[in-house]
Amino acid sequence: MNEKKETTWQTGLIVGPGATRDGAIGKNGVIVLAGDNGLIYRIPDVGKSRQTINSGLGNWFHLFGAATDGKGLFVTVGRGRVILASTNNGVSWSVVQQKSSDRSIYKATFGGNNLVIAADEEVGYHMSTDGGMTWTHNQDKKLSALRTIEFLKGAFYAGSPTKVWRSADGVTWSKVETQSNGARALAYNEQTETFFAGGHAISRSIDGGTTWEQVFDLEPVYGDKANIMGITCFDDVVVCTGGDMLTLISKDNGATWGQLGSYPSKGGFLGLLQTAERIIGVGIFEKDSEPVCYIEKATVIEAELIRKISL
Repeated sequence: MNEKKETTWQTGLIVGPGATRDGAIGKNGVIVLAGDNGLIYRIPDVGKSRQTINSGLGNWFHLFGAATDGKGLFVTVGRGRVILASTNNGVSWSVVQQKSSDRSIYKATFGGNNLVIAADEEVGYHMSTDGGMTWTHNQDKKLSALRTIEFLKGAFYAGSPTKVWRSADGVTWSKVETQSNGARALAYNEQTETFFAGGHAISRSIDGGTTWEQVFDLEPVYGDKANIMGITCFDDVVVCTGGDMLTLISKDNGATWGQLGSYPSKGGFLGLLQTAERIIGVGIFEKDSEPVCYIEKATVIEAELIRKISL
């Protein structure tokens, strides 16, 4: 009798140690990872090499977020409200903002026309209109404690632990009633035209973001500290990751959920990237963990889930 094998995250895609926090895939498939101690990791040829770039900022400046326009521009953001920019697809970097405050910028995202917005830990957000070269801090007090920001279907979506906001222009923001309070991860499935917001629970919108429904509550199953930190989608598949070795998968656009097998990264992933063939987990809590893990999309579709969760 054939024994069913548990589908798990794989290692070896990118070798070498390092505590990473977030990543982005740019021009020609180049991956940039934001790291601790002011380090940036650039992977020009996945599985073959990794370049470690020292920003010169020092060990205090941990980098928490990375974003790209996909055409050669990158930004990374982090502690001290620091922002670094690259105009040559991540080869070289310059510090374009550095504050004395111990507050952080957690995430950043590119919109159209060289507009970039970054989520401030304390109040408001940071905005660049020239592709990340110069920045202003908009201290809009209603947008506080932002943890994530994404440009989805032509609009900016920002999430805090308690709220989600939307803006068409990056200036005027309106609250989004997701039915699950805030979000630490946001995504849009182009194939099914569905929005997803994840935090202590997962919500979705199937009508362009007008109305939302909660499709999964983590707390009864995983406890009140469980959080979704990364979401990505393809076809009808939704993959969500978080702390405590958590990977949730839906194969029906968020209607039902199951849990994937374990993976070797300690603590859990902080974000997900996607190529044509793979889902890549980036961002770890432990320095002696694998910096990047992955699963093949074909494997995800055929995965035997170790736990099917009824809603």
